[in-house]
Amino acid sequence: MAKSIIAPLSRFVTFYPVLLLSQFLFFSYFYSLTDVIPRNYLKGTELEVTLRFLFLVSIPVILQVSSIMFFRASTVFGDTLHNAEEPKYLTVSKMALTNTAEQTLIFALNILASAGLKSLTAERIALHCIVHLLSRVLFWLLYLIGAQVGFTPLRAFGFSMTLINSTLVFYANYVAFSKL
Repeated sequence: MAKSIIAPLSRFVTFYPVLLLSQFLFFSYFYSLTDVIPRNYLKGTELEVTLRFLFLVSIPVILQVSSIMFFRASTVFGDTLHNAEEPKYLTVSKMALTNTAEQTLIFALNILASAGLKSLTAERIALHCIVHLLSRVLFWLLYLIGAQVGFTPLRAFGFSMTLINSTLVFYANYVAFSKL
């Protein structure tokens, strides 16, 4: 029996415009923010501020690893020698963790480069780190929810926030590097 193209097409027509509009509105608001980080967190050079806020970037990875570890330790699925099948939660969590580790590495390298190139202010570096933290947690939660309800594009909200955030940092670095 052939699958209908109407359902995926209607999801595409309704979901992705909402996704794009929400991202546009969020990042428009994000770039209008000033003086939201207390000054005592911004003391020091851009590199010191970057290192201070980079610990936030690792929080989603630590939460995801802890979640998988707790799930394995507290269920029969932790015994991988006797259980060949993994539940959907574990499979999706491992996929989200892999993606989060990759995106965090890309972001961390870009944000460290921005400190060296002085392409972003200390406050902007801190805000980008906070947005990365929030976008990865959102990606993880919406990935799990989407897998359970059968609508995996939900993860696109968190992923697109991560991608846009990293791209903005990369672009600032590119502009600063081209002026050297």
